[in-house]
Amino acid sequence: MSKLLDWGHWVTATFFFLVGAISLFGALTAIPGALHDHPREVTYYFISDLFFSLPALLCAWGVFKWRLWGHYLALYVSVVNLVVIGTALVAIRDRNLEIATACIAALVLCIMVWLLLPAVRKEYVRRTLAV
Repeated sequence: MSKLLDWGHWVTATFFFLVGAISLFGALTAIPGALHDHPREVTYYFISDLFFSLPALLCAWGVFKWRLWGHYLALYVSVVNLVVIGTALVAIRDRNLEIATACIAALVLCIMVWLLLPAVRKEYVRRTLAV
């Protein structure tokens, strides 16, 4: 396996794991504040935050294990992330946040390009057929 496949595999799986873990951690740590501020809507806030963390964690697992469904899910989540980041870039007025968000957008775009490489798609199909 080439280094591009191997390193891209690890970077992509790590990125999706970190996105999912940070989102899940944020959802869990927001529960006490939501209990205090919105006691009746705690379930809504927790479930909506969990809705964003679970696909990223599933992506991380699917990419790490070279599953074809993980490849498709990673492409979908990458597109959604680019749309959300693009919207955030339009709304941000702070220069430092704008630069950080643009760097994250560049990383997501690189991951998406890696996922679309013919060698990567071929490897996912090969590993799926081998199982």
